[in-house]
Amino acid sequence: MKIRNFIAVLIFPLMFSLSLAEAHMPGAKPPPDFKLKPIILNDGGRKIKITMEDIGRYHNERTERVRRKLLKNEGKSVQEISEIIKREFAQADGKCPCVCCAFRVMLLAVQKLWSEGVAERSDIKIISHLPGQGSMQCFEYITGSGLGIPNVQSKGEFSLIFPPKDKREKAMGDIDIDDWSFAVIHKSTGKKFEVQIKDDVFPKGFFALRKKVNVEKTATEDEIDRYGIMWEEVRDTFLTKADWEIFEGEKEPFPIGGVIFFSLLSIGVICFICVPKVRRNKKSFKKP
Repeated sequence: MKIRNFIAVLIFPLMFSLSLAEAHMPGAKPPPDFKLKPIILNDGGRKIKITMEDIGRYHNERTERVRRKLLKNEGKSVQEISEIIKREFAQADGKCPCVCCAFRVMLLAVQKLWSEGVAERSDIKIISHLPGQGSMQCFEYITGSGLGIPNVQSKGEFSLIFPPKDKREKAMGDIDIDDWSFAVIHKSTGKKFEVQIKDDVFPKGFFALRKKVNVEKTATEDEIDRYGIMWEEVRDTFLTKADWEIFEGEKEPFPIGGVIFFSLLSIGVICFICVPKVRRNKKSFKKP
């Protein structure tokens, strides 16, 4: 068994309990309309498109499957399991903040590392510092390295960087902005794209409230509601905001359209002011 998988097994119960709470936020509003391009990969000679919907469904399916196994191990009956799953997954679409973030990371990385905008699946290596099931399953789907991914012809690599063993459980509960960092490597060229999520993507107090709600289980009803609103805000940011609003180091593009509009407006104003004056001057030079 690979070291990464072995470590994942050791801390899986904690990872799963946290990610279930975060992936399926009770009472969360549906995400807003968004327009994100698919991730285009060359998978063993065939071109495939991976959408946010694909990742969301996969995350939901994997989470639900494991949830069923845990409930069965707890001695729940088939009927009880069905009722619990129906209740917990009633409005779940798999688009949690971790999934949406990971998808945006890979979209940007393909633009940066593959000039034609199409990455060879087997040529991808992803390194993540975020110990969440959502981001992990998103990256596993993209690289083809996860369980139950359909029609995989070739596989890339995905690695999750875990904290030291003595700090592991604390780190799972104390996720902060530093953990939202990633690297994507174009293996055949050695080129690496590293990216960090901006602080202001997360509302003030988000991580402290997350810990209180999902880890310590000491949050009041009001705090749970406030965290739900923050959760939606972070998810929606990853779905709708521009790269430069999400990632450190990405610059706002030069507003070509605005410059053109301003230039045309300026020319119009100049013409409006100057043309009548020129006509008056010409008239004053006419011979009597």
